[in-house]
Amino acid sequence: MAYRCALDRADHGDLASGFVLRSAPGFPGFPVRLATEIFQRARRWTGNGPDTPSVLWDPLCGSGYLATVLGLLHGAELSYVLASDASERAVDLAARNLALLTADGLDQRRGELVELATSHGKTVHERAVAAVDRLIRRHDADLPSSVSVTDVFQASTAQPAPDLVIGDVPYGEQTHWHGVWGGDPVVAALRGLARAVPPH
Repeated sequence: MAYRCALDRADHGDLASGFVLRSAPGFPGFPVRLATEIFQRARRWTGNGPDTPSVLWDPLCGSGYLATVLGLLHGAELSYVLASDASERAVDLAARNLALLTADGLDQRRGELVELATSHGKTVHERAVAAVDRLIRRHDADLPSSVSVTDVFQASTAQPAPDLVIGDVPYGEQTHWHGVWGGDPVVAALRGLARAVPPH
């Protein structure tokens, strides 16, 4: 895919999965530059200008990595981040990642990383502390978010009403669809989303 929006090849190492953002086996990350490209393209379709922030919903959030990264990079263009997944384990992890969209959440994560750096003396933990410090310095305002256990195939109206939906569908050997559907799960998920989002 040719990039049209995310033309800057910025270093997004601070957002690497399992570094400041939490990770677990079976919860892959998503390429940051590709995420920001898709977000910017999708936001153009909403018709929202720079003064009208969007409500973002990731209905297949897994660890919440994609929603959190978009919130950290595009918080000024968002008013709320919704995340959901059929897995309670995923939702628990996503809630901890989405907390990074607030000053308190960043401070708490910094404390955890300092504790790891002190206890284990590993360079990776010291680098993670430096990374969270950079995220703290860039933090302008808290971005409200919520996460819930939701089966995308049976989704009902999301609140607040999203005007932008982005999700990474399960694929490969690490992630799997959960829930009950007939036929192609992507088509079934789109049907579920069509019932849950406003007509626009």
